[in-house]
Amino acid sequence: MKRLGISLTAVGGLAVIAAGVLWTTASKPSATASPTPSAGTTTATVTRADLVETDEEQGTLGFDGARTLQSSASGVLTAEPAEGTTVTRDQTLYGVGLHPVRLFYGAVPLSRTLALGVSDGRDVKQLESNLRTLGYDPYHGMTIDDHFSVATQAAVERWQKAHKQTRTGRVTLADLVFLPGSLRIGTQHAKPGDRIGAGARLLDITGTARIATVDLPADSDLAHAGDKVTVELPDGSGTPGVITEVSTTAAGNSSGSESNGNSGSGNDATVAVTVRLTEPKAGGGLDRAPVTVGFTRRRAKNVLAVPVAALVTLSTGGYAVDVTSGGAVQRVAIKTGMFATNGAGTGRVEISGPGISEGLRVVVPQ
Repeated sequence: MKRLGISLTAVGGLAVIAAGVLWTTASKPSATASPTPSAGTTTATVTRADLVETDEEQGTLGFDGARTLQSSASGVLTAEPAEGTTVTRDQTLYGVGLHPVRLFYGAVPLSRTLALGVSDGRDVKQLESNLRTLGYDPYHGMTIDDHFSVATQAAVERWQKAHKQTRTGRVTLADLVFLPGSLRIGTQHAKPGDRIGAGARLLDITGTARIATVDLPADSDLAHAGDKVTVELPDGSGTPGVITEVSTTAAGNSSGSESNGNSGSGNDATVAVTVRLTEPKAGGGLDRAPVTVGFTRRRAKNVLAVPVAALVTLSTGGYAVDVTSGGAVQRVAIKTGMFATNGAGTGRVEISGPGISEGLRVVVPQ
């Protein structure tokens, strides 16, 4: 008989099974005659726990919303934030001819001049929302809606005055850019002093939310939007995450053809999985760094569990645990359920069987 991965020598003679209990003597002893735990062992308590079995996959740490920012104005580039800089609402994204182009938050791009008389639209509502948030509608005379009103014009003029710009009450494509939120600056495609035209590539930008991306086999059922995962960072620490997107388009060889002309199954096709880290500061400033993502394969809730090391392998097959009480030890045959790996309860195993209950103490090799 062996403990799982650890040799065990029977005490007092040949071990036999009787009524589901494996004793360490050839005949059934009294409780007082039972041996005590041997040196080099300790004990652990049978507890109720939630166990998780996970599948670890390699991924890449980065930031969300990667895209390339194009210029909305023509002229000489005069200002640009440094790579790695974070730009927030109303800060300068770039400057053309000494005129700053600022960041406002919004999902709808600015594609027209906003002024009195312009048709109603969501871009107007975004403008008003930003001006209110920035404090340029101090008396709340402006209604946050799709209509550009006199109160909207007044708020625009206050904003222009605060930035020492000509008070026109109008907002043009050379004044601001609507993007979903704060940004992180990546590669610069143009430098101050360069002459640029509208549509010129300026900067690679991302959002500031930390994400990990993983490529899984296209036929995998591990990932579903909303599932919780764990992400192991390059320093070995772990942080929680949530799957936000599973691509519906497979990449790679999905045709099933192989270079030798034989037909294959196309198992090398993959889908991209995006995980948002729930701790905003996790990962620090790391970008494009390797990470390990743990996907839950299955879960067992509120089950009886012991350390895996407590298991004893029976010569007849199956497992047992050594239950200790009052200095006596009984070897009890058990059934194993889920082995927790790389998740909640790691290193523990679900057990059940006659006489197995919460609170029992079992022998564990040190």
